[in-house]
Amino acid sequence: LTLNEKDFRGISTFSNLQKLNLNVTNTDDQLLQNLTGLPHLADLLICQTAVSDKILDHLVSFPSLGQVYAYRTDMTPKIVNGRVFVVTEAPQAMEFRSVLPPPALLNEHVFFREAFALKLQHPLNDINVHYQVQRKGQLPMSGIYRDSIWIEGDTKISYHAEKEGWQTSSSDSARFFLSLLVPDSLALAYPPNAKYIGRGINLLFDLDKGPINFGDSAWMAFRDKSMLLTAWWNQPIKLSSVVLSTLTHTDPYIFPPQSIVVRGGVSPDAMKVLGKVNPTRPTHGSGPYFNYFPFDFEQTAVRFIQIEVQPLASIPSWHAGKGQKGWLFVDELVLR
Repeated sequence: LTLNEKDFRGISTFSNLQKLNLNVTNTDDQLLQNLTGLPHLADLLICQTAVSDKILDHLVSFPSLGQVYAYRTDMTPKIVNGRVFVVTEAPQAMEFRSVLPPPALLNEHVFFREAFALKLQHPLNDINVHYQVQRKGQLPMSGIYRDSIWIEGDTKISYHAEKEGWQTSSSDSARFFLSLLVPDSLALAYPPNAKYIGRGINLLFDLDKGPINFGDSAWMAFRDKSMLLTAWWNQPIKLSSVVLSTLTHTDPYIFPPQSIVVRGGVSPDAMKVLGKVNPTRPTHGSGPYFNYFPFDFEQTAVRFIQIEVQPLASIPSWHAGKGQKGWLFVDELVLR
């Protein structure tokens, strides 16, 4: 296996890495100098490589490093501050394989109005990124990533990395939603909680996905009052789908909604229920993660819609806040 300086700098970004297997690679003293940081690195395997005792001063800089397996190298056994820095007789260590990190998304647009080419990247060279795409209304499609993945409608993508001599990475996933309609006017019956007003009501249609950090201005939150949103257009439009994007993070009391009701019609007095759901509640501590609640219905001519989302009325008994009201965090509404 051939590595270069860029590979080592990439590995250095994996701050939680605990074991690293460089056995039977072209690793030498100069290349290994590019490995930095890694406060949790405990085991380093560099058997059958071109390293020598010259690298020991650099290895001492890793605070958690307890053992270096250097079978069939020019290194000699050393003990520094009670830590064994060379184990020369450990051929069984050759069987250990480091776990690859998953690929990263470069240009993620969770909510979009125009199709785009999704890019994936991995810090190591010669990586095979395997992916599966599930497009709305179509059978899943699998492949090996080359240049990009075309996203033009509601899509879920799962992906992982593989490389010879390494353990396959964990699988990661992402979702994307096509948002086509923006109301001419918006109104909330009740304002969001004063602690979490975000950027105001327009954040619901700005295509900006909120991060896990719920204090970010991309989120607005409700607790004592429901989110009762009325939106309307100057002329009738055809509506067939609504998606509500929320956050779940039970430790800070952020739960899925108690209920969601979508209404629509040609006038405020002639709206009918287009969809409703009572989301499932977590049965134990969970999160943080994003929830997307889709409503698909027969295409309907409307000028007015109303989205009523009730925060959880009573936190379950397993939670430290049992009986209290849950928080509802919302960052986007998708209409089409």
